[in-house]
Amino acid sequence: MRLKKLIAIRQSGQKRKAETELARADARAHVALQPLPLGTQSFEILREEKSVYADKTHLLFRLITEGRKGYFLARPRRFGKTLVVSTLESIFKGRADLFDGLAIARTDYAFEKFPVIRLDMSQVSHENLQDFKNTLNKRLKAIADQYKKPLDLIQSPKEVFQDLIEAISEQSNTVVILIDEYDAPIIGQMFKDAELAEEIGRVLNDFYRVIKSMSEQIRFVFVTGITNTEAGSVFSGINHLTNLTTHSQYSTLCGITQSELESCFADRLPLFADELGLSSEETLEAIKYWYNGYRFARSSTAPLVYNPYSTLLMFDFKEFQNFWFRTGTPTLLVECMQRSGAKRATTLLKSLNRRDIHLQNLELFKAETFSLAQMLYQTGYLTIRASETDRRTMRTTYHLDWPNEEVRQSLLEVLLGEYSKTGPEQTNHYQLIELLKGRNVYGFVKRMYYYFTTIPYDLNPYAQIPHREQYFQTIFHTILNLLGFDLKVTPETRTNIGRIDLRLELEDTVYIIELKMNKDAETAFGQILEKKYYEQDLLAGKKVILVGINFNTETRNIDEYTYQGLNFSSDSEFAETRRLFKFEGSELKICDTDGEEIEARALTPV
Repeated sequence: MRLKKLIAIRQSGQKRKAETELARADARAHVALQPLPLGTQSFEILREEKSVYADKTHLLFRLITEGRKGYFLARPRRFGKTLVVSTLESIFKGRADLFDGLAIARTDYAFEKFPVIRLDMSQVSHENLQDFKNTLNKRLKAIADQYKKPLDLIQSPKEVFQDLIEAISEQSNTVVILIDEYDAPIIGQMFKDAELAEEIGRVLNDFYRVIKSMSEQIRFVFVTGITNTEAGSVFSGINHLTNLTTHSQYSTLCGITQSELESCFADRLPLFADELGLSSEETLEAIKYWYNGYRFARSSTAPLVYNPYSTLLMFDFKEFQNFWFRTGTPTLLVECMQRSGAKRATTLLKSLNRRDIHLQNLELFKAETFSLAQMLYQTGYLTIRASETDRRTMRTTYHLDWPNEEVRQSLLEVLLGEYSKTGPEQTNHYQLIELLKGRNVYGFVKRMYYYFTTIPYDLNPYAQIPHREQYFQTIFHTILNLLGFDLKVTPETRTNIGRIDLRLELEDTVYIIELKMNKDAETAFGQILEKKYYEQDLLAGKKVILVGINFNTETRNIDEYTYQGLNFSSDSEFAETRRLFKFEGSELKICDTDGEEIEARALTPV
């Protein structure tokens, strides 16, 4: 794209300008770039290789010097938690050499050396209780071996942990404890084996209580995980730690801020802009659209951060992809949705489509009392968009939304796939958007009809949904929401006398769609006319297409639809003569508005 632009400039007579831009692009391509820290979460390796690093040491300096002993931080997977833990490990091991040029090196911090107990709980096997205990004890023994201290592994993990702290604190009176992914063993079994999860939880509860009971021998504690902890959880052993999860001063400890993006990747941004054929401003806007948008503080004015994993891979591949989402199937999300039941899952999808999700409690959910919205927030699929506090009750309501395009697109695909047991390839999103742009209502509804035929008849647990109209409408809405940036989808748009089921806005055309269940297309279309859903768009001078669609619960599909265009200048621009279309067996019958058949077309695969 960039080359074509430069060729066009040359052809227009601006040869000197084209040569200058080509020379600049060539010079940028040969600049030695600072390495990206791909494949490593080790601060030591990152610094030794002189890789890109967004300096967070000013925040860590504040943590370790403000007088408190212990902290807890919850963040989504692959969001930089492990790098923070590794950085703290280097600080407490006295590796001042690794911090040259960073914020903490400009302070009076002395880099005193302490023995460090670092555990990554995601590396502890949890297939059964005994295996979990044995693996955890072996991890503790490996740390003891580093300090040449013997441990008796016959004991429980709690007792082995106590012995380890006692043994290595002899060298400096106090130890530092860093625990990464504290909740991994529980999350791994939460919906697979609730009894095993409960047993592991009891062991961990006792294990983490050691931190509180031996506080005099501990210099500093830092614990990370995905789920937030509050009093009453099975992890009450660490509820004495200061919770940084939504602390405004530490909301940017993980993730990349706007200023960090522009400074840390200053050498790569021009190259990426050249690759895209965009200006610097346009490139930054595109990056923000795809990967920015995470807010980890309760205040709606708190700064937003970029997903670090996706941002690094974007600069490496020089393209926009769903990098973070593709790193692993969100099994917890799918299992949580399966357990939620059809009604709650339908409500969630409708709320996602409307971008209208509210929560008053952001904290930990339990398997027996989980909230889909809570789980989506804690695992990074939703973020805080705004908040408001009732001054009388002092209860805060949080308005949640997906953070960016990567999550929006990927999350809807996963939820739709689980909800309808079909894959995104069966909706053919690109074809749908082209059909809508071309005002091909016949082709659009036909594609949707074929999509519904792919949904298994015995779909479980959605086969016996009390309000099936809501089910079909929600799938319909979700598919359209996946169509992306070119289409503005507004479900349940309110007017002065009613509520439009679905409003689709393209650059030059607006679709007003009304969906009915076990009635007929004429009833749906009649409601559009009666309520004058089109009026506002017509007054604004827009071209409008009215579509009435009926679903049949026996056939589990669309059985009728009708449409008409308004405000089109001629039949060649869009045929305004209304027709009624009926799906009957292997045929689509085209009728006039009185139901008289005009034509029958064989339904061929699309």
